[in-house]
This record gives sequence, structure tokens and C-alpha cells, in this order.
Amino acid sequence: MILSAVEVLMMGEPYAPVTWLSVGLPAIASDLSLNGLMALVHAFGVNDAAHQAGRTQQFTRVARTHEWVGILERGSERLRRFEAANRSQLQELAELVSQSLLVRLAKAGSRGADAQVGLHVLEQLFGKTEARRLHSNHIQMELFE
Repeated sequence: MILSAVEVLMMGEPYAPVTWLSVGLPAIASDLSLNGLMALVHAFGVNDAAHQAGRTQQFTRVARTHEWVGILERGSERLRRFEAANRSQLQELAELVSQSLLVRLAKAGSRGADAQVGLHVLEQLFGKTEARRLHSNHIQMELFE
């Protein structure tokens, strides 16, 4: 599924025969850049379990192949669940998704659509107020870097 989407994005074909739904991605992913797609899948798949705190090594070192296989499998499955989820299912899913990686996508998307999708997913999973707070806190922290 993800490989089909990556292939479409790498070919740069705006009207590819593969639709996002046919490869199992939610429609919101259709305007993402390759970097944005991988960031979204990473955010959805990096945590093995609910309420898992992000470990520094998850963000500072390159993941090994077997780790990426797990991230892609979990991320793909959770993205499918996200598309069809109701409010209570979104709350359960929010416990599995990395807030910090979604904030990074919302803030530093390589295209405008990447940032919009990041913020939209944050709002869906964590509520508009929390999404805006996380987003503004992240921007303020950059002032100290």
C-alpha cells in the first residue's frame, strides 16, 4: 500500500491511475508531498503501544529496516482506521499516535498541503484547542533554539 503511494509520488504524475483509497490511504493524504506522506505514516506508526512516550532515539537516529517495516505496517493500519473512525474511535487512536511528529508536520511541511493535513489530523485526534496549543508551543520553542 505505502509503496504504491510512494511510487506514484516519485513519478510525479498528477493523475496517476492509482487512487489513494485503492492503496488504503485516507483521501486527506492525496495532496501530500512524499516527505509529508512519510511524516504522517511515521507519526501514526512510530508508537508500539498506547500512551508511549517518544524516545529521543526515535527522532535522532536513522531507523533500521526492521523498525521501518513495523512503523509502515502500524502506520498504514492506523491510517485506514483514522479514515473511518467515529469520535470515540478517534480518542482511542489518539493514544497511539505521536503528537510531536504531527506537530512537526503541521509546522514544517514541505508544501502547504503538508502543514494543512498535519494540523487537520491534530485537530481530529486531539481537538482544535489542543492542536492549536501544541502548534503554537512548538513555534515558540523555536525562538530558543
